[in-house]
Amino acid sequence: MKQLEKPNKLSSADELGASTWYKRLSSEEQSIVRGIVTRAVHSTLFGILVVLDNCDTIEEGEGGGGFELYYSKEGTRVQLNGQTDDLHDML
Repeated sequence: MKQLEKPNKLSSADELGASTWYKRLSSEEQSIVRGIVTRAVHSTLFGILVVLDNCDTIEEGEGGGGFELYYSKEGTRVQLNGQTDDLHDML
């Protein structure tokens, strides 16, 4: 949303065009766009977390692999997925 509202010097022509279009919308229409973007981001993140939780796969058929997500610091390694709470449920 920041990029739409205040593009920076490094913004592409497409991003600048989207920003110009967004700024021309009424405040009600801008609110609708913000809602759409928010839902799209949430849905995407939820889907990624579902796969990280091994509740869905990225491969067709049976026997697919799974992901393991770890946090490591100073020789300590903690698995973040596959524990008691699913990441997508915590979102």
